[in-house]
Amino acid sequence: MANYESNKLHQKLRENKFSIIVNETTDIDTTKSCGIVVRFYDPETKQIQSRLLQLANIFADKSTTGATGERLHKIITQCLETHNIPKENVIGFASDGASNITGKYNSLTSRLNNEMPGITILKCVCHSVHLCSSQASKFLPRRCEDLIRNIYSHFSHSAKRMHLFKEFQEFCDVKPHKMLHVCQTRWLSYHAAVERLLEQWEPLKLYFINCSAEDRLHSTISILDTMNDPSMKLYYTFLNFILPKFNHLNLLFQQQEPTIQVLHKKCHDLYTDLLRCLFKRDEINMANDIASLDLDNEALYLPVNQMYLGSDMHSLLQSEEYRHRKELTGNVFRRCRQFIIIACKEIKKRFPLGNNEFEMLRIFVPKFFLDERSRISMPTLRDLVNAFPRITVNPQHLDDEWRAVENAEIPEEIKIISNPEKFFTALSTLRDDFNQPMFEIFSKYALEVLSLPTSNVDVERLFSKVNLLK
Repeated sequence: MANYESNKLHQKLRENKFSIIVNETTDIDTTKSCGIVVRFYDPETKQIQSRLLQLANIFADKSTTGATGERLHKIITQCLETHNIPKENVIGFASDGASNITGKYNSLTSRLNNEMPGITILKCVCHSVHLCSSQASKFLPRRCEDLIRNIYSHFSHSAKRMHLFKEFQEFCDVKPHKMLHVCQTRWLSYHAAVERLLEQWEPLKLYFINCSAEDRLHSTISILDTMNDPSMKLYYTFLNFILPKFNHLNLLFQQQEPTIQVLHKKCHDLYTDLLRCLFKRDEINMANDIASLDLDNEALYLPVNQMYLGSDMHSLLQSEEYRHRKELTGNVFRRCRQFIIIACKEIKKRFPLGNNEFEMLRIFVPKFFLDERSRISMPTLRDLVNAFPRITVNPQHLDDEWRAVENAEIPEEIKIISNPEKFFTALSTLRDDFNQPMFEIFSKYALEVLSLPTSNVDVERLFSKVNLLK
């Protein structure tokens, strides 16, 4: 069965354009593996699919020194050659931002660029979002991270402590939820933990007051001292407001549906949303290119007391505990402002905010595709064709079908489809009065572009399954 399915996949890759998604891992039995997943539009199933091509042991070659760019390139090249899959069919590549894979020199992608000129290289959006928030978090006190970890460690292996804590939860009329663990390599996992910490703040404080008085353990006293710092609750309230913005983008690009058509817009929306928290509105509105705003120009900032850090933060600052602590709240606001500025700088560095070609990909959003104004703003798609040279198409034929949409009678049942994959699949079936396909070229081109991956989440799902099986 495995051979049958593998051979069927290899045949499809010989006939269709596809992208490669790569990641490496050391699994549960310490085997260092490289997962190669291919993503392509399958005309047989009429779906964009992600399929495992190979799970290779990096140290199968005894002479190798590890997961170097040279070794990973050799694994991919041998895999394609062994199964007679033409390299001309490879149109895209996605992975995380590790230096051995995406470094400028002597990496896997530098070799792919030399061997397959014009290949579209995309760094995983989810990893990039994580790095944006992770870099920004360095400007908040380290104790914010330590407190969450210490509280979880305190309860993690003690049924007695959990039982005692439930008494304080009942006393404060708070739901008996457990404290959450945070992942060492995924800073965005902190949002769930921060949200839970704020929910349990009062029973936790009472619990650690009791523990400090009875046990006198250094760890419990340290936790209580941190919770007694009035600035800590302000920082967690800010994080509870700001982290969902990053998490929303992260979750969006973990979907298996095509997402490249909204990459520019969603990154631009996040960037604009963050700027509005601390920049003067007039400066944002007057900017021809929002990515060109000088993030270090303090003259563009709102006064500290006019910054927007969330509704809960505003409410907290009106309370008796914080109303008259101007110096403390001012220091917290300055740190939070720095968090947002660094996050914006990282977004500018990692995402294509000023890339016109990625902005043009919105034509693959069905609503925009059908809007006649889109052909006014983009009369020709030549620049888009040039941006993805390995997806071969006649530019004039593509333009002809693009401009013919205005005069075409597209059935309502197709117009209401919002999923671009299903929309262009349905569009490809339309025929004119002479039984000739109306949008065959455009639909084929759209589905190949939409198959370009924006994250390597498919490989990470694969690794999870392998670990579970082992």
